[in-house]
Amino acid sequence: MPNEGGQGGNTKFIHMMKTRVQKWLPVITGLMFSMHALAYDFESGGIYYNYKEFSDSEVYVTHNGTPYSGNSYSGHVKIPKTVTYNSKMYRVTEIGQQAFKSCKKLNICRDSRKRDKNREWGF
Repeated sequence: MPNEGGQGGNTKFIHMMKTRVQKWLPVITGLMFSMHALAYDFESGGIYYNYKEFSDSEVYVTHNGTPYSGNSYSGHVKIPKTVTYNSKMYRVTEIGQQAFKSCKKLNICRDSRKRDKNREWGF
């Protein structure tokens, strides 16, 4: 009679877990990348914004979710001092990382007030 608590039981369990991980890992990875595809919190006037962490009144300009395959910004883009979304006004304080990466023929106009911070690779 085989020992159910012995080495054979552990080997079968480990094999079963590896098989399940190998089966579900591509699904989980795909879901994670699809969530990144919508990597902005809201859009207003053709500009994409994310809420700033630890702030309920500030946002920053971001990309439309596809910074590596080109971006949706082109032509003349005016970044406002404030933006209103869902009846709430937010201060625009940053240009986010890779917000304008791969944009072609882009003319960016920012209000004269200096932004608090431009993240790395914003342009």
